[in-house]
Amino acid sequence: MQNNRICDSFIVCKSCDALVKKCELKRYQSVACPRCGAYLCCGRIHSFEVLFSLIVTDLVLFLFSNIFPFISFHLRGREQITFLSSGALELCRQNFSELGILVLLTAIIFPLIEILGLFYIILSLRLNIRFYKTEEIFRFVNYIGEWAMMEVFMLGLVVVYVKLIKLATMKLMPSFYFFSGFIISMTMTSIFIDRDKIWEKLEKMK
Repeated sequence: MQNNRICDSFIVCKSCDALVKKCELKRYQSVACPRCGAYLCCGRIHSFEVLFSLIVTDLVLFLFSNIFPFISFHLRGREQITFLSSGALELCRQNFSELGILVLLTAIIFPLIEILGLFYIILSLRLNIRFYKTEEIFRFVNYIGEWAMMEVFMLGLVVVYVKLIKLATMKLMPSFYFFSGFIISMTMTSIFIDRDKIWEKLEKMK
């Protein structure tokens, strides 16, 4: 889904192409298209410093999630320690390569690309320096973000944990908590980010 195209005085509705005059919005105020009722934009905190801090937090939590062990299993005297990527790799070893690759992409690779892309864009805006292909990268980040499904992955892990807790002794390791914090931090980032404002700033930097 493409963002609303914004010019100096109007917003173009992505649903019906109606022109809606821009106005200053207070925090949490929103604008709907008078023709079709589609959401256009809302007032948010436009502090790139706050957003940059959140993105750095996302990156740190994501790295820790992949460095430390995720869950440990104790069954019949044997212990197995798993990492965040272990499930996807095990699916590939069990001849479920397509499913394993899909899990790896949606739970690890796509979120990492989204974080690095946002870091690149917001750093460019903070420094007020136009980096290489910022608009193309931001457009790609917006597309990739729709395929990042960490919450679904985490929900599946919780279901597996509940089902296996009666069969084996399981212990949540540091990565589990880092990954939980990462999901919360990414949610906060999505709340604070104003993509229309970023597009507007990128246009002014041309």
